[in-house]
Amino acid sequence: MNVELLIASNDLLGEGPVWDSSRKELLWVDIEQRQLHIYHLPSGIKTDFQFDSLLSVVVPVRNSDKYLLAFQKGIALFDRMTNDLQYLADPEKHTHGNRFNDGKCDPQGRFWVGSMNCGAAPGKGSLYRLDQNLRVTKMLSREASPMDLPGTKIKASCITSIR
Repeated sequence: MNVELLIASNDLLGEGPVWDSSRKELLWVDIEQRQLHIYHLPSGIKTDFQFDSLLSVVVPVRNSDKYLLAFQKGIALFDRMTNDLQYLADPEKHTHGNRFNDGKCDPQGRFWVGSMNCGAAPGKGSLYRLDQNLRVTKMLSREASPMDLPGTKIKASCITSIR
């Protein structure tokens, strides 16, 4: 096996790679630099988007130019063509010192996202589910950083629509 460097991104804290098969693009975030990176494999072009808040999750919205993003201050819908950023929910607005950490969509198109304490203090994170009707439900409360849930079937897939 021969391994080659695809792209040198110089991230401070690069996380959450997602392959968007419909666009042939690799998506990931740099949490500390507050950036969304999109690498279009066929052309070799990398596009970066800068934000004002810690960004930890990107999930493509199927058949659109939009992405669900999880920031320190909430969950937002981002349109890459217009740069429009619309906040949808902030379930942790009364919890200080936390940020969202990891998230994926389940086969039903629901967005699951976990939070954690910025200082990695245990017992401060929660797990939320955002439904396509934008209803947010807290699924687990005050767990240790819910980055991975052993035994679950949560996986990267695209949300089909946001109503």
